[in-house]
Amino acid sequence: MDPALSRARFLRDIEQITNNPDVFAKAGIIIVKNDFPILVVSIPWHQQNGKIFLHIQADDYDYLPVEGWWVDENDKILSIGQGRMPQGNNLNPQSPPYGENRSWFCYPGWRAYHFHPSHQSPSWENFRGSQYNIPSIITQLIQDLNKGAIQAV
Repeated sequence: MDPALSRARFLRDIEQITNNPDVFAKAGIIIVKNDFPILVVSIPWHQQNGKIFLHIQADDYDYLPVEGWWVDENDKILSIGQGRMPQGNNLNPQSPPYGENRSWFCYPGWRAYHFHPSHQSPSWENFRGSQYNIPSIITQLIQDLNKGAIQAV
């Protein structure tokens, strides 16, 4: 893994957001923190009439997809039982089977999805690109978050 390459790919992928913050703000995507390898954004959660904060971690982004989990406004990991974390539509509030103590997302573009044994083929490299860049997977997450059958836990 190459930290310089990871940083370059991360900056290239989020350039769409950082260069057009007003456009993304209209969709409810607001950058809270942008400090490689971390991006924290607030996104709309219509069911709660508010927003939720998303932490994106891009360590080893030259080789692996990003990780992501829900956080509070101070970038502290949300936990079950506070009624502030969504569950449903592949938004999992429980710790993933990989040992971390945080929520995770089970669809292409997120590391937890690609680490699952049933999602190893095709590999992440086949998914990487415009369809699964960081702005695209944030947009997908917003869509999933704001579909029906999402519960706050």
